[in-house]
Amino acid sequence: MHTDFPVDVKATILRNAIRAKVGLPVQINGPFKPATMTDISVSGAGMTSDEILGEPGEDLLIYFLCPVSLTNQEVPIKTTVKICSVQRLPGKHENTSPKWVYGLMFYEISPTNKVILQNFVYESLNRKA
Repeated sequence: MHTDFPVDVKATILRNAIRAKVGLPVQINGPFKPATMTDISVSGAGMTSDEILGEPGEDLLIYFLCPVSLTNQEVPIKTTVKICSVQRLPGKHENTSPKWVYGLMFYEISPTNKVILQNFVYESLNRKA
């Protein structure tokens, strides 16, 4: 039996960078609202909130503290993100409110902060390995 190679192959890139699971508090400017970053990479993050913060395509200004283990400090990072996706998750119990899950893409992030994020992601992945 002989098989031929396909004439066309299509691929979809889902992520441009490896993400690490985290639990970092995030502040959202606009109306000030708290949220939690659930995963992070150098190009984006996942975030949950008790309130709706925006729709896909909208921008948010976020602020969070990124731990740096080498100096045992936290570096403040303030950047604009684009909302790529929004998903509503029902409450875990009958009387609890739903959660909102966001896929975010970083832009307008400084090269220095990108290096800090890259090291943080690398360290987070190594701790879990």
